[in-house]
Amino acid sequence: MPLSNDSGGRAGPVRPALRVARTPVAAADAAPEVAGPGTTLLAVDLHALLGVFRRHVRLIAAVALACTGLAFWYARSRPPQYESDARIRVADLRRSLTGGIEEQAMERLAGGTPVDPVLSQIEVLRSRTVIGRVVDHGSLRLRTGEVPSNLVGDPLVPPSAPTDTLAMEFRDDGYTAAGRAGTARAAYGQPVNVGGVRFTVTARPQVSEASFPIVSREVAIGRVIEGLNARLQERTDVVRLGYVAGDPVRAQRVLSAVVENFQAVNTERAQQQSKRRRIFIEEQMRTADSVLAMAQLELTRFQQSEQAFSSTQRFSTEQQSMMELEQRREELDAERRTYQQLLDRVMRSRTTDDAAALRALAATPGVAANPVVAQLYTQLSRHEMIRDSLLSGPQARAASDPDIQRLNTQIATAETRIAEAVRSQIASVTARLAAMDGVRARAEGRMRAMPDRQAQEVRLTQQMTTVQGMADQLRQEYQKARISEAVEAGQVEVLDLPSTARRMSSHGALIILLGLLGGVGLGAGAALLREQLNTTLRSREEIEEMLRVPSLGVVPALAGARRKGLRRAAAPAKDDAAVELAVLDSRSAGAEAYRTLRTNLLFSQVSGQLKALVVTSPVPGDGKSTTASNLAAALAQQGMRVALVDCDLRRARQHAIFKVPAEPGLTQVVLGHSTLAEAIRPTTIKNLFLLTAGTLPPNPAELLGSDRMQEVLAELQGAFDLVLFDTPPVLAASDGVVLAARADGVVLVVRAASTARGAAQHALRQLAAVGARVLGVVLNDPEGRMPAYGGYGDYNYYYAAYAAVGEPTPNGKRREHASV
Repeated sequence: MPLSNDSGGRAGPVRPALRVARTPVAAADAAPEVAGPGTTLLAVDLHALLGVFRRHVRLIAAVALACTGLAFWYARSRPPQYESDARIRVADLRRSLTGGIEEQAMERLAGGTPVDPVLSQIEVLRSRTVIGRVVDHGSLRLRTGEVPSNLVGDPLVPPSAPTDTLAMEFRDDGYTAAGRAGTARAAYGQPVNVGGVRFTVTARPQVSEASFPIVSREVAIGRVIEGLNARLQERTDVVRLGYVAGDPVRAQRVLSAVVENFQAVNTERAQQQSKRRRIFIEEQMRTADSVLAMAQLELTRFQQSEQAFSSTQRFSTEQQSMMELEQRREELDAERRTYQQLLDRVMRSRTTDDAAALRALAATPGVAANPVVAQLYTQLSRHEMIRDSLLSGPQARAASDPDIQRLNTQIATAETRIAEAVRSQIASVTARLAAMDGVRARAEGRMRAMPDRQAQEVRLTQQMTTVQGMADQLRQEYQKARISEAVEAGQVEVLDLPSTARRMSSHGALIILLGLLGGVGLGAGAALLREQLNTTLRSREEIEEMLRVPSLGVVPALAGARRKGLRRAAAPAKDDAAVELAVLDSRSAGAEAYRTLRTNLLFSQVSGQLKALVVTSPVPGDGKSTTASNLAAALAQQGMRVALVDCDLRRARQHAIFKVPAEPGLTQVVLGHSTLAEAIRPTTIKNLFLLTAGTLPPNPAELLGSDRMQEVLAELQGAFDLVLFDTPPVLAASDGVVLAARADGVVLVVRAASTARGAAQHALRQLAAVGARVLGVVLNDPEGRMPAYGGYGDYNYYYAAYAAVGEPTPNGKRREHASV
């Protein structure tokens, strides 16, 4: 066929479009941020986020399905749990039984906030002291495993028993228990003893073998605390107790032991406190009786020696005044001695007995009446209680824990403050005694003027009366202490005994729902992480930022494709050829995308004429052949006379796309086996001619770099308005670089979410090394992986919608028609 540049019956090429100066595509074609009504940055970010989730929907669904399956398995495999509950009331029963004999000052914190005694008792209930007693008395160290608890009776595990696992064997005539301490056998209903551990299996269980582990005391305490819960009923002093276990009999049995031992411990502590108070008062009574006996003896001896059995009238008034003064002084002196004893005990290194004596001394009337000392002692007791609770429980802390150290410091500070307060009180009492001594000295001066016998009698009578009053007061306190000690009641009253354990809800539906929601959240997080770790090119913005070249356009998924995205194989299936020529359907989104690419390419030149254009890619599978064929067709539809040359002499594809024979082709022309007129063929698209690759040679790089190839290129440029070369990938072969150096421009095709940024940058460096002129990059997105187009969402929809009505596309350009 003739290779003339003037073909009759066709419109002349639109050459002014090739020479008009235009703004570079990086500025002219960059899609602006469209700030339409209601469009915000948040909306754009939301679209991008939804785009990430849409691209990784399979990952999110797989993770959600896996988490839901795990949740379903967990809900179905969870062993049943049973809960027994009881109710107790925390009230001061001792005060009501003793008629108010035991007066207790209201406990307050240093800041004046009242201490809730019910909450304090709940903490005592959960302390390791109470639970340890439950474990010891109930032999809870023995676990029955798969054997129901109601079949194992009278368990007894001594505190000294080591941890062990008893291998149980159940037969028709009896059972056998074997451990490190030995083996024992007994009939059902008879006890066995293995190393001091005793229990009785009342009947044969359903299993023939089982293991009875003997856990350590600390582990048993932790398990009881873990299953125990206590809740205070609102606006009452009633506490609801509950215990959860896998065995209903064990749940009820353990809770019964907890209630019983807590009530016993509470009563014992109250009685011990009353006993310590009684002992202290007894010691004070013995001292007072001794002093009283000596005073009575001195008065009796004086009266016998002086034969003075009564006072005269003139001494009556003075005597009464001296008696009152002396009595008051003795009370202050006793108070000072009491504070001095308290100070000595605080300053002494405190042992367990000292601590008990300190509490007993603080409970005495003289000390308890002092608000400062009482408040400081209450604060000290509260710190010690908090420290004991932190050192116990399922999450017991070590003595080196910062909170324990802080409480130790606070306890030491409280003791120091008690000592300072006691010293201050001692100084105050001493000052008052000194004042009274002055008054007494003056009264004695007046008495010295009286006869010595009368004064002596007055003094001895006054001393005996004062001591007698103190002794009487101590006897009254002693009787109160004895009554309190005799009361066998504490602050705990059992309202409801532990009930039969009921099965708790497994919350299976909730667990599955939480698993589903957690799976969706985890899958979304995995999708975002995978998106962040993805180093491929995914948007036009990334192209311009990373590669520093203009973005000529985006090619979306081709309409009518029979699979999601094009395969990366070298030769596509035959029925995909029509799909790859998207420009045949002028109203499709693909055709509009290639027309936009055509416009951006033509207007990307500052000056000069574009005669030879190379279309290549960094790596295979980026869609360069499809882009080259559709771009050539779009240029031909514009009215230009275009020659498409398949220079990929390693994996030729253009003959399959246009459904023409592969030979003769470029190889035959360069080797001289055929002429250019014989090898080049017209296509079904007007003004578009195709020169296939021909026979694939063993040395494609040398063939394309030969002088004959240069002559063929010059001949094609003279016969056509534009010659478009489909070359091999830059990083796969050097063929494309050879032709790029001789062409007027290069278009680099990258695949969205597939082409690595490093590969594209490396390809641009190779092209720049040979002096190739890169006009821009085309982003091929056959699988719809790139983020939402300009914040609009699915650009396929907008392309098709605007193409149908002739309105501007999202990048601001109107649909071009062939008549333009």
